[in-house]
Amino acid sequence: MRTLSGLVSRKAAAATDVSDVRGEISQGKGRSKLAGIQGQEARSKATATRAEGIAAALAPALAAGEGCRLLVYGRTRWGKSAFARHLVAAALDAGVAETVLIHDVKFPDHAQFSGEEVTAITQIGSAMQRGRVVVLRPTVSAMEAAHVAKLLAEHREPTLILVDETRRALGGSQIWCDGRNPDGTQGPRSFEWLCLEGGGVGASLVLLVQRPRQLPGDAVDSAQVHVVFGLGGRSLAYLVAAGTVPPEAAATVRALKPGAFCLFTDDEEWSGITYYSPE
Repeated sequence: MRTLSGLVSRKAAAATDVSDVRGEISQGKGRSKLAGIQGQEARSKATATRAEGIAAALAPALAAGEGCRLLVYGRTRWGKSAFARHLVAAALDAGVAETVLIHDVKFPDHAQFSGEEVTAITQIGSAMQRGRVVVLRPTVSAMEAAHVAKLLAEHREPTLILVDETRRALGGSQIWCDGRNPDGTQGPRSFEWLCLEGGGVGASLVLLVQRPRQLPGDAVDSAQVHVVFGLGGRSLAYLVAAGTVPPEAAATVRALKPGAFCLFTDDEEWSGITYYSPE
């Protein structure tokens, strides 16, 4: 724990003040780095590119000068992880995050994401000194990762935590789970804090999940943007009943091909756009 605390102190002293970062991106300095961020031309089209979709997904955070809160839904092999890799690069480029922690446990023998890989929480300090993206492998719990992200955000460093297998991270439950801190003590519900309070201090939370019914209700209610790849059956019905997907968009979501997705927010009507991957 001493190593992690020392790292946070050093990072806090060296990091740009988050209020300055939020001020710059709210004035458009970060927004200008993302192609199509205004999205006016895209709204006149039936389809748009993945890059435009990522720009639109980050737009609420950039406009408010705070961390992003994104939920990414979709069947397996429908493009969620590829989207997430491009999202991470865009968030770093735009200044939404200075550090990214990725909980990557889908495959035990190899990582899906590129970055400084760690297999123990005690390695995270040196990994963060080597690079801005840290990939946390199966021997590091998602609760430990969330605790580190919370510490960094509280010490004024914009941090994004991305969880690739959210169902596994939360134990398949619909509630936030208490975890253990890196020093072995019982920890707070760091995921819940990141979801409900972290945005105001520059913390970003991105959760990838196949079945939205497995997420805590707070996660669904507080998300700025819902990124929906192909869904059907009860999963799609759940999102429609929850008000996440408007009824008029259900048929479009049901028909999405791998790599294509739609975006939904609580603040705006559905644009009618289908975003697609160029590959």
